[in-house]
Amino acid sequence: MKKLIIVILVFIIILTAAFFLLQRCELREKPEEEITETEEVEETDKLDEKSAFINASIEFTCKVLKDPTLEEDEGKMKEELNKSYQKFGLPVEDDEKMVSILDKYENDTEVLNIIKENTKACQ
Repeated sequence: MKKLIIVILVFIIILTAAFFLLQRCELREKPEEEITETEEVEETDKLDEKSAFINASIEFTCKVLKDPTLEEDEGKMKEELNKSYQKFGLPVEDDEKMVSILDKYENDTEVLNIIKENTKACQ
């Protein structure tokens, strides 16, 4: 079971990083005035950001564990992941901030252990 959770977490991280990198490429093609209008997102403090990331990751991982068909549809997975991030107040519209958040927590053993512990009930 631990291997399954680790595989899912790694898959989520890779999928999220790819999604945000693709969005970043799309944003560069838009005129600058469109970007500046949509990028005004209030900054949260680090503790709230960390908690939001953990809670969103737990929620999303549970969704995937409960509905394995999500893994078959990459678009649906991205949509559900964004919904979870947005629900917990993460700035999904700001790719740079989201990549920064992912960089901070994707290899944080404390964060990963919390996510693993809290997704056990979903299996």
